[in-house]
Amino acid sequence: MGIFKRAVFAKYLVVAEEYPDFLYHVTYASRLDDIAKHGLTPNAPRSIGGMSYDSHSKGKVFLTEFSGVDYWMSKAEDFANHNSDHPLTDLYVPVVLQVYHDDLGDLLEDEIGSKDSTHKAWFVHKTIPASNLTVWSGKSWVDLDSELDFSQAFDIEEEEDGESLEFFKATSPFLPSHED
Repeated sequence: MGIFKRAVFAKYLVVAEEYPDFLYHVTYASRLDDIAKHGLTPNAPRSIGGMSYDSHSKGKVFLTEFSGVDYWMSKAEDFANHNSDHPLTDLYVPVVLQVYHDDLGDLLEDEIGSKDSTHKAWFVHKTIPASNLTVWSGKSWVDLDSELDFSQAFDIEEEEDGESLEFFKATSPFLPSHED
């Protein structure tokens, strides 16, 4: 193999290792309708993390490799529990979106997200169109406008006063079991 071919081959090996076929974005069920209409947009309100992330997240859409999804789902559940007494009712149900990396253009490494999650994380500065996204239904990757049963993520207990208590299951069915 010539020097040029080896250099090209090595470059594409690095790219293949650096960017998996699919990347993932964790968000909430309450945002799916808006994402289905407008795509994943930079400068959308932050859904995971505290105000300390605001300056870091400005103008970005964040993505992770498959192995990082579990970490971000856990953070999203923690944030949901902190911000809502009724996460199912308020649709603070973490869901995972999938996008093919070739549909993204220029990916930049998110050093803070990679460090926090201990998995590769990236961001883009442009909108990811809804047509390029699918959501994990609990069984398969489906279109964003598909009907999803968000109650499957919860154990629900009825109190004597008629109040319902909503507890996230130990493992969410909205945590994908496989990459594709």
